[in-house]
Amino acid sequence: MKKLLSIDLSTTSTGFATFYWNGTLLDCGVIKPKKVKGKKDDTTYPETQLLRMYSICSQIVDLVDKELPDVIVVEEIAGSSSRLGQKTLDGIHWILADYLYKNGTIKKIVYYDVTGVSGWRTHLRLVLSDADKLHNKEAKKLNKITRGKKIIPITSKHLACRYVNHFFKLNLDVDLNKSDSDVSDAICMGHSYCKLYLK
Repeated sequence: MKKLLSIDLSTTSTGFATFYWNGTLLDCGVIKPKKVKGKKDDTTYPETQLLRMYSICSQIVDLVDKELPDVIVVEEIAGSSSRLGQKTLDGIHWILADYLYKNGTIKKIVYYDVTGVSGWRTHLRLVLSDADKLHNKEAKKLNKITRGKKIIPITSKHLACRYVNHFFKLNLDVDLNKSDSDVSDAICMGHSYCKLYLK
């Protein structure tokens, strides 16, 4: 049966998920950059960031070689308010394209928006409920006057986690493990693409 690999690309923690085209989730996880011997593990631009990008893209190619997907769905860049953040996102996308070109699999890449009319969040209807909005309103109010532990507002990351936990019977928690948001985004994106385009 044909396979799909979805990738939520990042220089710190890249989420991935593999599916059969019928939407069956096969595997999911995160890819993190490997430490470079003799280099401080920081996010200094450009050298350290570049080495992180190479590490992640190399591991993605290994995953592609292992899973042999027929389609590789990569989340489109949404844009960043940070100039450096935008530069590094653009950079890792081009490095991945170069790696997959050299690997002979670049024609398998499709890009999928996260938001907007044709975005995967829109397709899966991942929006705050009235109860979520009320929670966030109360959290904002209480966090202004409370010292110590803050109430965590519900974000789009929580919605994606909630969706995959319900639909795929997983136990992801973005408040306990930040990387779980990368995994849940990759799962949601791949799941949406299977439902919408691979019928």
